[in-house]
Amino acid sequence: MKLLLENWKKYLHEASVGSDLAKSIEYTAFFLDPQHEGTKKLKDMIPGGWKEYADHMTMIPPTDMKQRVPPSQLGKGCIKVVGIAKDDRVMAGLVEFTDEFMLYSKNKIPHITIATSKKPLLGTKDIGSSHYSPALSNEFTMDDFEDIEPIEVCGEVKEKMRQSSEDKE
Repeated sequence: MKLLLENWKKYLHEASVGSDLAKSIEYTAFFLDPQHEGTKKLKDMIPGGWKEYADHMTMIPPTDMKQRVPPSQLGKGCIKVVGIAKDDRVMAGLVEFTDEFMLYSKNKIPHITIATSKKPLLGTKDIGSSHYSPALSNEFTMDDFEDIEPIEVCGEVKEKMRQSSEDKE
């Protein structure tokens, strides 16, 4: 009986903080409205031949998706991109939250990955993806960002659900 009660308490705790449901979430992000003028401005900055991203700002990455964001974080709003960092592999926009729409992000530096460049060909056989990983944007430091005229981008905080193996087929 004692074991039953302990397990029941554990279940209630997990249900109350969303731990169980969080296992089915791939990541939580602020997803940009693709039709918004600010999103279009970000995409206009992408150099030719680079792979476009500019679709979300990660709030809780897959590696940390153990709990859900508080319900107050879900919803629509706008944020500002106030700086750009770019190297020969990846380009990202530094995010500043507006007073009306405060967000939480586990990233050390809140940012939107805008694009990645093609990897140089190694010999005659290209191994793996032809573009760099967007995760490389996490390597930027604050010193890498150059200030720009702020660009407002609007969108919505959502939880991207994991696809089951049945959904992928």
